[in-house]
Amino acid sequence: MSARRRRILLPGRGFDPEWPLHNLPDLAAWYTFDDADYLFTDAGSTNVTADGDKIYQCNDRSGNGRHVIQGTEADRPLWKTNIRANRAVGRFNPDASEEDKLVDASPGALLRDVAGATLIAVYVATNSPENSWICRVVADNPDNGDATRGALKYDLTGNGSLVFGGSRLDTEAIERVESGNGILTNNIWGVHSARVDYTAQTVRLYYQSELVKTEASFQSAGHTNDTDGTYLSIGGNYTGGSGLEGDLAEVIICGADIGYPRLKALWQRYLGPKWHLPI
Repeated sequence: MSARRRRILLPGRGFDPEWPLHNLPDLAAWYTFDDADYLFTDAGSTNVTADGDKIYQCNDRSGNGRHVIQGTEADRPLWKTNIRANRAVGRFNPDASEEDKLVDASPGALLRDVAGATLIAVYVATNSPENSWICRVVADNPDNGDATRGALKYDLTGNGSLVFGGSRLDTEAIERVESGNGILTNNIWGVHSARVDYTAQTVRLYYQSELVKTEASFQSAGHTNDTDGTYLSIGGNYTGGSGLEGDLAEVIICGADIGYPRLKALWQRYLGPKWHLPI
C-alpha cells in the first residue's frame, strides 16, 4: 500500500448513522452489530442487552427483509460491547470452532440477476484458518451444484491476502480473485471491499481505501434466467467451517457496482468516522 498520509476521523463524529440508506440506491442487504435494536437473542422479540449475549437474529437494515439467523445455539456469535470506537461488535468463533454464522436461506434473487455488485465488510481477524469466509451469496443451480455469486474471504494463516470468491453459474469452475501477500495481519481493524462487474467480468479488491487487486477476466457472468433459490451467510461459510475467527462490525451488500466515487464516500463519510478506520 502507498505511504501517502491518511486522514483519520474521530469515532462517532461527522457521520450520518443511516448513510447507506440515504446514499446507496442499490442497497440489497445491510447488517450492523453495534445497534442492539437490530439484534435479538430469539426470533425477533428480545433484543440483546448484555455483553456476551448470543445473537440468534440480526435484522437487515436495508429494508429488504433479509434477516439472518442461527437456530443452533452453539453456532451463534456473541454480542460484545465497547470493542471498537466505543461500539459493540459480533464476535465469531471465540472457541475456534469455525462454525459460527448467521444465515438467510431464502433472500430472493439478491445478486443473481444483476449486472454488478459491491460487497463491504468491517472486521478484525484474530486467529483464522486459510480461506476464511466473511460473507457469501450463493445462487443455487440445480444442474451444476452451488454457485457462489459473490463472497468476501481472506487467507490469514497462508499469506495475509484478501479474496473475492465466486463461480460462473453455468459451470462448476470456481474462481477467486486474490490480493498480494501481507495485506491483512492479525488484530488490525479494517474495511475489505469488492466491486464486481459481471458483464465485463471485472473485479476490484480494496483494503481500507487502497486498491489492492484488479482482475479483468473473472469468470462469473452467470445466467439471468435462473429462478432457483439463493442463500446468504454472514460470518462464515454457509456449509460450515472456515469462518471468521474475530470480530465483525458491519456488512453491506449492494446489487450493483456502485463505482469508486460512491465507494470512497462510503468509506470517508460513514465507515471511517464510525469505526475509527485509517481511511
